[in-house]
Amino acid sequence: MTIDRLAAHFTRFGVSASWTPADYTVGGTGTVILDAPALDVLGGVAQSIEYSVLYRASEFVGMAYGDELVIDGVAYTVRTPAPVEDGQLMRAPLSKV
Repeated sequence: MTIDRLAAHFTRFGVSASWTPADYTVGGTGTVILDAPALDVLGGVAQSIEYSVLYRASEFVGMAYGDELVIDGVAYTVRTPAPVEDGQLMRAPLSKV
């Protein structure tokens, strides 16, 4: 995905997020795309919700396990971020605090 297409994608679907590293060093704010899909589990008896964010690797450099993201006033703990395809984007699963 080109830089221009990435920017348009984040402008259209992104929300503001505030990042605080687990060691309380300087974090920052940026734009993420929050994903909260509902998945049927136990043969459709229940639903599981897996929160994750998609973000530009250049915006949250060094985001790691245990860091905190606040999105729309809701706090989440970052699990293990991983690069997506060419590494311009990262995806991090979240746990709601």
